[in-house]
Amino acid sequence: MQAVFVITSGPDAGRRIWLKSGQVLDVGRTDAASFTVSSDRRMSSRHFELRCDRGGCVVRDLNSSNGTQVNGLRVAESPLHDGDTIVAGETSFVVHLEGMASQAAPAARVVPDSRADRRPPASVSTAAQYFGHWVCAPLSGDWTKIDNGFRLTAEGRFPAMLIFVEAPAPEHMTLEQIAQTQAEQFCKAMPGATAEGPASAQVVGADEALQLTLRHPRFNNFALVQRCVFARRKGVLGTSMLLTSDAELHLHMGEFAKMLDGAALTDFESGRSGRK
Repeated sequence: MQAVFVITSGPDAGRRIWLKSGQVLDVGRTDAASFTVSSDRRMSSRHFELRCDRGGCVVRDLNSSNGTQVNGLRVAESPLHDGDTIVAGETSFVVHLEGMASQAAPAARVVPDSRADRRPPASVSTAAQYFGHWVCAPLSGDWTKIDNGFRLTAEGRFPAMLIFVEAPAPEHMTLEQIAQTQAEQFCKAMPGATAEGPASAQVVGADEALQLTLRHPRFNNFALVQRCVFARRKGVLGTSMLLTSDAELHLHMGEFAKMLDGAALTDFESGRSGRK
């Protein structure tokens, strides 16, 4: 079995962790960790551990200051499944598992973090969906709402994701400079990666918007693609992203266009779990 953990947010977006059966690796902000995300100040020096064997992968929090989340739930330890999202500090990792048995995984116990907020989850609106300053219409069919967007759950398909993130807009950079910097960092982090754009885009409520396509290097005849739209509204930089396989990109462009047509940046800021 082989696991790939793809960073989908922040300055390190696009970097990947490759883990094979029998391997253990820890992730953190300093060189004390095996895999370093030095740009994330909210990540602990050794934040969480990833362990893979023939039965699957497990993430374990290493007593981090801000905790580790799996699909929005703060955990001390949790099994991982294809398409899961791990959040540590301000960095998100999407999980891709290759070579797993096709049958359903056996039930596994999630150990919740005793420090976690035990309030019941917020109710989800069946109309507009809110992700911070982003608002959009829900996607129908095989798209399921997750913590920061939507994930494709169709059987036999790659678990593509539509993700919404945001950050304070850099005061001394144009949107084009931001997009170009993202492309340069992406290509520098992964030799063989390519970037297309930036090109113009339209987002309702945004002062300006640009789009960018980031292609991961091919590995074992498999490659990921990120289609990103950067939008600035006042002091907020919003990013919407389609993450899928290169082979299925053309199948999702309709959903991505639909999402952009129905998405907007607003002055209202909601919790990431959705507006009540």
